[in-house]
Amino acid sequence: MVAASVCIKGQVSRSRGGYFPHIDGLRCLAIASVVGYHAQFPFPLGGFVGVDLFFVISGFLIISGLDRDLQKDGIRFRAFYFRRIRRLMPALLPMLTFVLLAGVMIYSPVDLKTLAASMLATMLFAANIFFYTKSGYFDTAAETRPLLHAWSLGIEEQFYMLVPFTVWALWRMFGSRYAYAMAALLIASFVAAVVTVAYAPTAAFYLMPQRAWEFLAGGLVGIVGPQLPASRRVREVVAAVGLSSIVGSILFYSATMSFPGATAALPVLGGVTTIWADLHGRTATGRLLASRPFIWLGGLSYALYLWHWPILVFGRHLVGGDVSLPGRLGLVGLSVAVAWISTRLLEDRAQRSFSFSRPLRLLAPTAAGVVLLMACAGVIFISGGWSQRRSSEHWHMIERDTWSNPDRETCFVGTTSSPRARTIADIEAGRVCHMGAPGKQVQYLLWGDSHAEALRNAFDIAGRKTHLAGAYVGEGGCPPILGIDDVSRGSDFHCKDTNRAVVDFIKREHITIVVMHSRWIGVFVHDFVVPNNKGQVIHGDDRVAMAQQLMRTIGELKKIGVTTLLVGPMVEPGYDVPGAIVGPACCSSAPRQLYVRSHWLHSAEAINRLLKPMANAHGIPYADPLLTYCADNKCPANRGTLPLFYDYRHVSNFGAALFAHEAAQLLLAGKTQHELFQKHR
Repeated sequence: MVAASVCIKGQVSRSRGGYFPHIDGLRCLAIASVVGYHAQFPFPLGGFVGVDLFFVISGFLIISGLDRDLQKDGIRFRAFYFRRIRRLMPALLPMLTFVLLAGVMIYSPVDLKTLAASMLATMLFAANIFFYTKSGYFDTAAETRPLLHAWSLGIEEQFYMLVPFTVWALWRMFGSRYAYAMAALLIASFVAAVVTVAYAPTAAFYLMPQRAWEFLAGGLVGIVGPQLPASRRVREVVAAVGLSSIVGSILFYSATMSFPGATAALPVLGGVTTIWADLHGRTATGRLLASRPFIWLGGLSYALYLWHWPILVFGRHLVGGDVSLPGRLGLVGLSVAVAWISTRLLEDRAQRSFSFSRPLRLLAPTAAGVVLLMACAGVIFISGGWSQRRSSEHWHMIERDTWSNPDRETCFVGTTSSPRARTIADIEAGRVCHMGAPGKQVQYLLWGDSHAEALRNAFDIAGRKTHLAGAYVGEGGCPPILGIDDVSRGSDFHCKDTNRAVVDFIKREHITIVVMHSRWIGVFVHDFVVPNNKGQVIHGDDRVAMAQQLMRTIGELKKIGVTTLLVGPMVEPGYDVPGAIVGPACCSSAPRQLYVRSHWLHSAEAINRLLKPMANAHGIPYADPLLTYCADNKCPANRGTLPLFYDYRHVSNFGAALFAHEAAQLLLAGKTQHELFQKHR
């Protein structure tokens, strides 16, 4: 997102003292793809690669500038960091101020506290680390976090902190051949990215060491590229291929791919070759990128990156459900307008008004702004989200505990801070959460993650109707698949041990019916791994293979005489439903009809098309929640003031009760199937 102006040694094509117009054209492609992806327009399926293109551009501009300094009188570290502050902070601080004020106006205490924490991390140059510890970029919760996009700023800021010292140290050690050492660092970072994305893809996405090779690739072009002239014909071909690689990645990559790592090489190489091709003379591709529309939007890229995501997030929060295409176009248009104002009134003026000869004119107000924002965010975080803004009755209506199972926190294994939270030892001792007909031995078990736990009310009602006693057991984020693990989780994740303990509990208690449910949308992603029957590691994004591992677990239960029932994917609203019902924290609003966002419905339908035929082929009774909660491609998220979900993805106690009839039918089907199995055994 950096727009530095640097001079490159050698006979290169440039104007105005080092300005490369085709670089602004590449910025235009990068920001257009990112904004289009975030606005969920239909065409840029791989728009997230725009960030990788930004990294290449930043590496080219910054490292080539440092190389120029080395050729003269050495790197001036204080001047370098002054320029970075002058470039970043005049636009960043107003955006952060807006986000904090908007959060105070509309967010609940829980969400405002999270926002305050992310703001502190952003101002400490650690937003990428903060969001790495919270969730994946492509997760449902990502849509609700107005500073999520600051993860890339965190990586860039960490790069800025390290790169001048790195370049200086390599120059001191290797002299004019330091580019070879930089190439070795690039290879090491790229290998780390490829390895990490296979075992910890969230870390590969968010952490700077795994992204450094993208900056270094751009930097090497700035150092070596001017020394590698070529004929115009060669450069025309290289530029066209490079631009095609970028555009192809933007159009045909998708969030289901393993990314970054080897897949990031295509857009990175596209950026590198497109930059190099125009260093020695303008190509047809370079002329296209240097055209006025490209340069105009590219010049707004930093401000537009800062503003578009918070505007989209707050817009979606206020609307609830899907934002129409005209609505999203309007939000993008508003983002462009704000970005233009920010660029002209703040960024351009800062470049003209503040010089290194009088640094305090910039540093003093910047430091004051940072301290003030950090103080406000810190107070909000310490106070738990400033609940004094509204009455306790108001907040009670949007608290998760109001709408979830009362003992939700005590039924999970190892996922809550509650002193009453379940442990694997509790499962081994038979201490589980009971439901259904009272006073009987457990006959059916609801096994799964927090989404299965959220359906407890449905199966409690169903058990009472069918006179069957049941129980729930599971771990948050842990699908009921034997041997499965989430490589993005830490040592507090005990999924493999929990699931093994569940099977032992089933055997020990002679349970005859097991109902399996999970957030299936989240299971079929790269982070989840499980060994198949040949010992090969299966990743969740290999959907058919992962579904077969689910069937394999069901087969293991069948061997011990258990009848297994399967509940398909639940829809997810993608936003905080109770908060949307109550309305902004600043003011009261009338209840309105809310709906699940359509792309999460489509995701659930895709999983249904995978699991339902497979379950039918194996003779497994299957219940489809979409038939209960959706009609005519719409899924209501509330009934008046009653939310069907207690947050952005889990069904509420009230919502679960709507599924009770289907749950009872499923239990009866399981009971009948088990009796037939026993009869013919």
